[in-house]
Amino acid sequence: MMKFLRSLFLAAALPFIFSGCATGPVATTIFGTECRALSDAELEKLITYTRAALKKHEKKYNFTSVEKRIIRKETPQVFIEYRGDCFGTLMIYWKTPARRIGMRIEDHFNAIPPSCAMIIGSNDGEITTGIKPDKSRRGR
Repeated sequence: MMKFLRSLFLAAALPFIFSGCATGPVATTIFGTECRALSDAELEKLITYTRAALKKHEKKYNFTSVEKRIIRKETPQVFIEYRGDCFGTLMIYWKTPARRIGMRIEDHFNAIPPSCAMIIGSNDGEITTGIKPDKSRRGR
């Protein structure tokens, strides 16, 4: 009887043992390998962080009342390039009538605070602030 229970427990535990690293959403890196993607909750946390950072700097960058409303109420556009597990380049931005406003988060997305830079650019896709990301860096 004891042998039967032991083998039953082992059979029930095997799927959990072999799926240990595969928890959470999966994405493909720009190098073609699989990686852990941001969950919806993690992405929402970064959007909230971006909104707070933009609110802090709204006077410095002369945001109009329309731009403030768009940032506060509308869903942002999100662009993610993975180079590892929750690692890469993430852009969160809003298109307003005059310009694009947002944040670019680099490297480890779950770092506190994340490594980021403001995006303030024209609506034609030209970014007028910040430096280009180093896409040769891989995440772990």
